[in-house]
Amino acid sequence: MSDKKAKTSRKKVEPCGTCDKAVTNTDCGILCEMCETWFHISCQKVSEELYNILKHEPDRVHWFCNSCNKRVVQLVKSVAKLEARQEKLEAAVNTVKENVKKMGDELGKELLGIKQEIQRVEKSMEVIQEGFDNMVRSKINEFKESLTQGQNGTVDKDDILETMEIERRRLNLVIMGVMEEEKDQEVVDEILTKLIGHKVLKSIISVERLGRKTDKIRPVRLVLNNMHEKYELLRKAKNLSKIDEFKKVYIMPDLTRKQQVQDKRLRDIVKDLRDKGESQVRIKKGKVIKVVEGREEIVFSPI
Repeated sequence: MSDKKAKTSRKKVEPCGTCDKAVTNTDCGILCEMCETWFHISCQKVSEELYNILKHEPDRVHWFCNSCNKRVVQLVKSVAKLEARQEKLEAAVNTVKENVKKMGDELGKELLGIKQEIQRVEKSMEVIQEGFDNMVRSKINEFKESLTQGQNGTVDKDDILETMEIERRRLNLVIMGVMEEEKDQEVVDEILTKLIGHKVLKSIISVERLGRKTDKIRPVRLVLNNMHEKYELLRKAKNLSKIDEFKKVYIMPDLTRKQQVQDKRLRDIVKDLRDKGESQVRIKKGKVIKVVEGREEIVFSPI
């Protein structure tokens, strides 16, 4: 197979994916980065101007053939819409929980009924989460099965891969500081039980060490089956510092490389501001904010 980065050069004669005639070294040929098929630029109606750009900037400009492009664009749009819908649903569920809590404060005699309502809402959230997961998987499968349809164009392949990687890690958590000689599953179960106050084994899909074994303690990746347990664990993770045997254990989201770089940048900015005497600064929703007279002001936003 030819080098992906050299989208306009090839080591051997390849058949054109459109006309099936050979794409020789004397032809203006171009490689689709999705299906990895060669084409004559005339068969794909690619202008010489675009061809020259692809030829001289192979790492910065990405190209997909007619059969792949439309589905790639549709997939990105669909995932974005699904994520927006999920955020609205989660906000609605949180609103219901808050309303139920207020009702409990006002109607103490009906506490039992309120607890049952909370359980119903949490179960509904799990059903919503499962439906969302199925929709995302369905869209990805549709994309894989329909790479033979679409129209010509260019799109940033790295953004697509980053979106897919974030989605793949969405239900993951990383636990730092768990000693290598201990049984990971048992320790993780103990940590989660002490944090949430009840057994969460039914919510765990897998527990695994990351990386090769060295003299350093490797992180533990935890994969859960629902977002509710993940948010609950992250919310209470700071309480580990109050438990003697887990004072050096930390729980955090499973970030991509790109997200880790961004997160470190934000933490460095907060540290620098605090060193300068700004004590009321913190990270919130990917931004650095400062609390001034009870109001939140954005100090830094990466966008």
